[in-house]
Amino acid sequence: MTAVTNPTTFTITDANVLAEGVSSFTVDFGTASGQYSLHAQIPVSSLSVSGNNYTGTITNLHQTLAAGTWFAAARATNANGTSGESPEVSFAIVPPPPSNPTGFIVA
Repeated sequence: MTAVTNPTTFTITDANVLAEGVSSFTVDFGTASGQYSLHAQIPVSSLSVSGNNYTGTITNLHQTLAAGTWFAAARATNANGTSGESPEVSFAIVPPPPSNPTGFIVA
């Protein structure tokens, strides 16, 4: 069961970022578990840090991804290459309904 709808933040936990010189994370998205077709590279410097947690914001994801269930995982990158995937999470994209009309007249 998908617990999160239209997420606005993500958090990657990695205790080795400083020791391993991680420069960026790549967040991979797909509509099937383990099969990712979209990739977003995020520099570590763009994330908020609290201990081993690296948090970023997601804006308007519901306008970028099609409605339905999505799966995501993260990978770390340093000068030596890119890691394997983190544990996978799932979430739902549910586009919001349109805004209310701003006027209506009958004559």
